[in-house]
Amino acid sequence: MKRKALGIMLFLAILTGFFGCNQRTTETLAIQAIEVTVIDEDTARFVSYGPDEHIIASVDDDYSQNITTVLGLLQSHYTVYCQGSDGNPDDTCSFSGTYGFYVMGIGELTAFGARQYIGFYVDGVYAMSGIGDTDIEVGKTYRFLIETF
Repeated sequence: MKRKALGIMLFLAILTGFFGCNQRTTETLAIQAIEVTVIDEDTARFVSYGPDEHIIASVDDDYSQNITTVLGLLQSHYTVYCQGSDGNPDDTCSFSGTYGFYVMGIGELTAFGARQYIGFYVDGVYAMSGIGDTDIEVGKTYRFLIETF
């Protein structure tokens, strides 16, 4: 009886070790925030932040002078997902609800989970207008981050 129990335990230990060694672990830094700073009339700095405000990527990029709103500025560099009329993400942002556009994702920054949304800040202060109604201004910093309620 003892041999049988020891045999089963040994088999389970080897089996667990075999499956444990077979697992791959990949560490990815999930984007927690995006910040856009308008440097001059045609250049903006786009910065992606990971956990603990760790900078994942930073790039200066030109944008067209025809772009006048924060939504247009974001769309010049990222795929922006707004809530569509059916409630699902829509990358055309063609549906504007009663309170404007409801942003569900900006590039890899997504708030598709339950009780999540993307907060919008202008120079560190919670924005009082939506991204479709906020005009871009040189020197301003627009920050977007995942928040929960």
